Amino acid sequence: MDRRALSEATIAQWSDISAQAARRVMEEYGTPDEVHHDYLVWNNNEPWRRTIVLNKSPLFVEGDELGVIEQTIELSLSPMQAANMAAFDGRVVYNPRNQELSASSDREENNYLRLNIAQDVVKGAMRPDQARNSYARILNLEESGKSSPYMVGLRFTPGI
Repeated sequence: MDRRALSEATIAQWSDISAQAARRVMEEYGTPDEVHHDYLVWNNNEPWRRTIVLNKSPLFVEGDELGVIEQTIELSLSPMQAANMAAFDGRVVYNPRNQELSASSDREENNYLRLNIAQDVVKGAMRPDQARNSYARILNLEESGKSSPYMVGLRFTPGI
């Protein structure tokens, strides 16, 4: 069985939200590089170093994000920058060993938003509390039909 067919067969067994997320990511980036029972992996799918879609079942009230799409970029942060960024949002995680910054959401657009705002915090353009307010405001604007450049791509170049 080829990887595409294996991917489709695998996600057919997943929760609806995870399967839908996996299909959206496959539409954007093609066949995953790795297929596992509970997750799919794309490596070096620009601008991402890695994208992982996880099979998670909804355990929360409707509307909460499960974080089924985890997307990672390469970024070097000082300990203070990492602490400020972590104070903004627990779904943005820095791995200093690999110099990787990851965001988790149910949609790629939200990962872009999280990482772009995290970068504003890292650069000192926003405090963590301002960043949380900005995140909520941009999501509310999107729900009302408006768009934000923070949700359509990275507004900075990843790297060390």
